[in-house]
Amino acid sequence: MKYLKAVILIVVTVLIYIYFFKFININSLYSFPIVITFILAIVGTGLVFWVFYSTADLVSRVQIMNSSDNDEEESELTFPSFYLFIKYISFCLSILIIPVAFYTHISSSIENELGEYGKITLGRVVNPQAPIPREGIGVYYITADSQKITNDFKVTKITIRGFSNNGMVPILYSKRYPRIACIMDDENKLKSKYPQLAKLSTLSEILEFARASGINNKLAVLNKENQVWTYESSENDTKKIVFIDRLRSQAFSINSNDTNICFYVSEEDDDEIRLREELLGQGFEAKSTDKDVFYFKYPFIIAFNHNSPLFADATTVLEVNCVQDKVQYEQLAYFINNDKLNELLEVLK
Repeated sequence: MKYLKAVILIVVTVLIYIYFFKFININSLYSFPIVITFILAIVGTGLVFWVFYSTADLVSRVQIMNSSDNDEEESELTFPSFYLFIKYISFCLSILIIPVAFYTHISSSIENELGEYGKITLGRVVNPQAPIPREGIGVYYITADSQKITNDFKVTKITIRGFSNNGMVPILYSKRYPRIACIMDDENKLKSKYPQLAKLSTLSEILEFARASGINNKLAVLNKENQVWTYESSENDTKKIVFIDRLRSQAFSINSNDTNICFYVSEEDDDEIRLREELLGQGFEAKSTDKDVFYFKYPFIIAFNHNSPLFADATTVLEVNCVQDKVQYEQLAYFINNDKLNELLEVLK
């Protein structure tokens, strides 16, 4: 009977731990991490204690049963010390290790959730709290499926100074459970933890952006997956509109007639090689001139230009000219093939 009691307690303990670590909904873990951890600590401590108690009691009985009459007294005298030691160890393990292990599990589960189902959007800071050592800010954001959410985020005393009321901040959220979210304003952290979300625009996305007509349609193309792009007038040229993704250090600028598009990325992102390979892979013809290589495929004429910085750490990587007029396109292609660069640049201005 004692064997059965010990086995039942061990099985129940294992099943409860499996339930807490594997089957509790991630949304509940995110919403009530301290409460769930406290419950597990109390329940786990009791179960672990009773498992050790039953096991120790069982060991003592086996020890006594197997002892001879001569050493039975010694067994009864030595066991209480062993029993107290086991109780002490089991209590310490339960109180100290179980909550830490479970809280680490919660953090890991949230990170995995955001890694697998994460989306990025721009949120607006509301009611930023006073900068006391461990406070937070409220952020209002809209998900890809139009859910409107206001969420609270913990920030440090130093970090909170960087937020102002109605200021914009990137939010990484789960598309399954949009309240599972975090502030994501660090490009390096995004690259290291969520590399799939840190990828820059591909050539196909750039060309889709170029084909779209009108500011709103272009913005919709950029924000199809993650809503992090905004637009504004260029400070250097009022005739240009600039679309910026500050989190991933990339941007587009377009001229007033929507025919010339520049794509900018940070210099440290060795992205030019990738884009050149994608151009050739999508059937663009390449023509070298004295100063550059042009890629053309109707209705696009594309070149790389490194002399037009848009923001401090960026260069123009790709300059896309969308020439819908077939006759004009063929004229420009003729200029490229015959190395008439001056005539080409004059038309593209």
